[in-house]
Amino acid sequence: MKKDVAMKTVITVLMCILLVLSLLVPVGVIAAGSFGYAFRIFDITVYSLILCVLSVCVHVLSVIYKGEVGKFTECVSFILPTVSSVNALVSVICYPDSFFAVAPLAVIAAVCCFLTAYKYVKRLPLKIAAFALPVVLIVVAFISGTVIPMLRNTFFKVVPGEVIQTVDSPSGNYYAELIDDGQGALGGATKVWVYERGVDAGLFSAVKSPQEVYWGKWGEFNDMEIRWKDDDCLVINSTEYKIDHKD
Repeated sequence: MKKDVAMKTVITVLMCILLVLSLLVPVGVIAAGSFGYAFRIFDITVYSLILCVLSVCVHVLSVIYKGEVGKFTECVSFILPTVSSVNALVSVICYPDSFFAVAPLAVIAAVCCFLTAYKYVKRLPLKIAAFALPVVLIVVAFISGTVIPMLRNTFFKVVPGEVIQTVDSPSGNYYAELIDDGQGALGGATKVWVYERGVDAGLFSAVKSPQEVYWGKWGEFNDMEIRWKDDDCLVINSTEYKIDHKD
């Protein structure tokens, strides 16, 4: 009896942790973007791996445990497939450079959440809804063609390539990134983005959406010199660029 109670408690706790962590990126991206900030998770691959491991553990425990669970656990299991699918969609959109690492982990996590919901959601209409809702949301997002641009361009401006150099402003309130935006056969570009430092909570950070102050040919970054004159002026190869500090 005590063993059953302990098992149910572990499953419920792990589900709740999984739910909260799965909400972190979607809610963070939308909430930060609503205030003009860009949301960044500490490491999207590690984050996706943690969600994947938690999802697998919950599913394995649900297979091992043959007893019934409470209404709360059933409700959480009903929500998880939708939250997990949305998290997968947002993670892949906002971190395209990590697609091949994130996508498989996100798919495994979502599948495990679907299987867990299939076991614990008892009513057939709710069981169908748990499967249909995330599928409909993802299909609508891709077909409409509005969700992806909105997330990438409004809520989360993705760094387009490899950061070659980071230069802090004199006050430390701003920093510039020199970016190698390599595009293979298309050539690519050299870009400089300026950020205002925001909130750093360790697990995630939120910074003001960056300004693109320079765009040039690919390869220019090899001989580019960047320095700050002051917080309002960035000097790139002796040319001064005024920084617009938006409130």
